[in-house]
Amino acid sequence: ETEVVSVRRGVVEVKIVGTTRATTTGQWPEDGKMSSAGGSGAHERGMQTRVVGYATWNTKKKAFTKFEVTALGTRWGRTQFNFRQDDVDETPIAFAITFDPEDPGNKVAPAEFGAYGWR
Repeated sequence: ETEVVSVRRGVVEVKIVGTTRATTTGQWPEDGKMSSAGGSGAHERGMQTRVVGYATWNTKKKAFTKFEVTALGTRWGRTQFNFRQDDVDETPIAFAITFDPEDPGNKVAPAEFGAYGWR
C-alpha cells in the first residue's frame, strides 16, 4: 500500500507499507547433489516479510530521488545454490533497500540477469 504524505513544489513524498509472501516447491538437491533417481523429492522454500518505507518522486524529472524500504520477516527452505541444506527451518531475515540516484552503482545492470532466462 502507498500513501501520499505530502506534495510540495513538484516533489511527492510517499509512505510504503505492506506484506509479502512467496513460496515455491521444487526438486532441490540433497547436500548439493541430485540423486540418480532425478532428484531428492519436492521441497518448499519461501519468505514472508513486513515492508515499511518511504519514497520521493520528482514530478519534473519523472524519477525517484529517494527510495528507502526495509523488509523484516522469515525465510525457510533451500535451493541448489543457497547452501542451506542443513538450515531449512523458518529463520529471521531482513533487507534494507535503498536507491541513491547519485551513486554510479545504480546505473550498472544487475550481474547475471540473463542467467535466469527472463526476456
